[in-house]
Amino acid sequence: MRYESIKSPRGNIGVSYSSQAEADAQAVAMDACGNRNCSRCSDCSGCSGCSGCSGVLRWTGPKASKLMALNGLRWPVATDGINIQIGCHQHPATRWDNFSDATITKMGYGALAFWLQWKPTILAMAASRAETKE
Repeated sequence: MRYESIKSPRGNIGVSYSSQAEADAQAVAMDACGNRNCSRCSDCSGCSGCSGCSGVLRWTGPKASKLMALNGLRWPVATDGINIQIGCHQHPATRWDNFSDATITKMGYGALAFWLQWKPTILAMAASRAETKE
């Protein structure tokens, strides 16, 4: 079942497939991150007027000839072997590997649990892609 929060003071609408409480918490978290007028988001940060970014990856890194993507998770993941993008957050793989738990937590509601679960897989995917000579 899909749950949506009411529009927050900053115009954000949280969405959850787990519970109403999670949808409401997501809207509060988007407000706290400075987001405005976001709906159907995957806990982006710093967005303005965002709509429908969950489940859709728009690569924001440099032109990539060997992009590898992993879909079906809470946030889509992609890497060219140098950079990793998870949802709307795109950084060099070395930065992702060294982010503190506090930094990951600030990226969005549920981000730390996601990262702790998927970090080894995502970093291995980036390392594998970096070694590919395609």
